[in-house]
Amino acid sequence: MKRLKNAKGITLIALVITIIVLLILAGITLSTLAGRRGIIRQAQNAETEHNKESAREDIILVTYQSLDNKGYTDTAKLEQGLNDIGATIIEKGEELWKVEHKGYEFVIDIEEGDVSENNGSYGGIYSEPGLEGKIAPTDLFEYVIINEGTTASLATNSLPEKEAKIVRINPKYCNKDMYDPFIVGNSEIAIDTNYGINYEGEIISDILVIPYQVELEGELYKITSVDLRIYSSKITARAFPNVNTIIYPNTVKEVFGAVNSDLGYNLLLEKVVLPKDLTTIPGGMFSTCENIEEITIPSNVTKIPANAFSYCIKLDNVVIPDGVLSIGYEAFYNCESLTTITIPKSVTNIERGAFYHCDLLTTVNYEGSEEEWDNIVIGLDNDDLTSATINYNYKI
Repeated sequence: MKRLKNAKGITLIALVITIIVLLILAGITLSTLAGRRGIIRQAQNAETEHNKESAREDIILVTYQSLDNKGYTDTAKLEQGLNDIGATIIEKGEELWKVEHKGYEFVIDIEEGDVSENNGSYGGIYSEPGLEGKIAPTDLFEYVIINEGTTASLATNSLPEKEAKIVRINPKYCNKDMYDPFIVGNSEIAIDTNYGINYEGEIISDILVIPYQVELEGELYKITSVDLRIYSSKITARAFPNVNTIIYPNTVKEVFGAVNSDLGYNLLLEKVVLPKDLTTIPGGMFSTCENIEEITIPSNVTKIPANAFSYCIKLDNVVIPDGVLSIGYEAFYNCESLTTITIPKSVTNIERGAFYHCDLLTTVNYEGSEEEWDNIVIGLDNDDLTSATINYNYKI
């Protein structure tokens, strides 16, 4: 058997050499064959994609076989199935499992049953896996360097330690007749996306995925800070006119600016995925985003700031994570569809009007006891909150 295998290998090598010689005689150079876009490289890429898809199909089958008769994932059965096919479980989360199989990493959505490729060896670059193909071109933005630490090689799969900040949209991609930066004194305030954005002749649309790293002067920097004003106006039709979803990478630790509307007109945004390690939400960040129906607040956030979600008229159910200490002034003002709010016992202060004009708010799920609820300082104009049914000792 071993001799036969070796003979087949020699025959294959001879065949490849013969093909190369014939192609060269036909005028096709070795650089064409082996270059970055060459035939051999394309064949290798095709083989890689085939192997990756085969590994993914194994995971999909095991995930499907682990469903119980109600369509929910039996995690014990899933773990056993993954072990049976030789897959390695890297990380178990409540909603997502990260696994490695045949040299490739995948993310399993336990609730939905979806399987997507993990982003290289980084793991968890985006809170929503599978969107890497929609990452915005890095030169769509302008950057400043904020940390000159060590950097990763362009050829490695490790994240760089050097850090950069996105400060605005690159003006060359803006609609020039609308490019009107706001000047205060001698400083230009980056009102970034207050323009009609075209990238290489096409309007940025659908999903805008903020890049997690950028090459600057031949070195890689990870994006840890983003300062963009994502505006829209029915009057001027400016900004990203068709974007309905914005995804931030989990490398980002700070978000500045706002994604709310210009001149009080609603934005088309339906969904914003914030980085999981974000600690601060800017005040008014989602104010008047009338089409947002759900928002996931990162678990490290300690305060819901003033006007954070005011006039989010389609928001109907919000879970505030444990660790949040206060809910700011008019944070959920005029969230007219809000019916349920879940509050952890870490909250000690709810400021004035935080839930003013939340007329449909009927249910408050509170993690603490009735005595702990009574100790919360609740400001004026929160009658819709205090008159709702409160479920004490609720488990978040």
